[in-house]
Amino acid sequence: MEFPEREKWISAFSFREDPEKIRRFISGRPEAKQLNTGQFLTFLEKMEKNKSNFFWPKFYWHGAENQFHKYITGVINLDFGLSSKDGKSVISKMGNAMKWTFSLLMFSLFLLFLISIPLGLFSGRYEGGLLDRYTEKISVVLYAIPVFWLASMLIIFCTSDQYSKFLHIFPSVGLWYDQSQSGFFSVLFQHSKQLILPVLCLTLNDFAFLIKWIKTNTIEKKTNPISNLPLPKVLLIKTFFSGIFCRMSV
Repeated sequence: MEFPEREKWISAFSFREDPEKIRRFISGRPEAKQLNTGQFLTFLEKMEKNKSNFFWPKFYWHGAENQFHKYITGVINLDFGLSSKDGKSVISKMGNAMKWTFSLLMFSLFLLFLISIPLGLFSGRYEGGLLDRYTEKISVVLYAIPVFWLASMLIIFCTSDQYSKFLHIFPSVGLWYDQSQSGFFSVLFQHSKQLILPVLCLTLNDFAFLIKWIKTNTIEKKTNPISNLPLPKVLLIKTFFSGIFCRMSV
């Protein structure tokens, strides 16, 4: 049935939205096409009364038995389900990967402190010296190199003798860890040479920041002594622990 007054009523509404959008919305509703003239006008009047609610979102509670709430509950309980690749528990696979990630971080922190703290202390103690000048230049260059680019170049040129035998410094890349091998620490020490390249890439970029920070802190402690302790002890105690906490926070 045709409704001759439909267009007149629709165009008479002063919606804040584009009237054309409202017209297309109503015309496309199958229930509106099945109404007679009186029912259709009643339908339009209800829309006019409720038009102030069109611009506010409505929230509906569908209960806790849905996919989102089940997923959040699993995350809280550390239940991430099963892997779609091999059907194993996701949390167990994450635990196996975290062991190697934690090992890389600990080795990189040890190497970082072992090298950057003495260099920072000597650079601050003998400011302007030969060691200070060369350390500052080298550290700035290392800090400016992107880590992913440095790692890519080292993998391409320094893990095989394809380009030169003299550049084959690090072990070749590839699969070398077999889960059937006994003990995590035995595997770690047996294949420790495979960790040299990733540990080096994780550490080089942080040298400049920590050396500069320790150098600045050393100069401050040297020019403004805060205790009667000898200068070497002040530099060793204050700067050492300050550097550790600074690196851990970064």
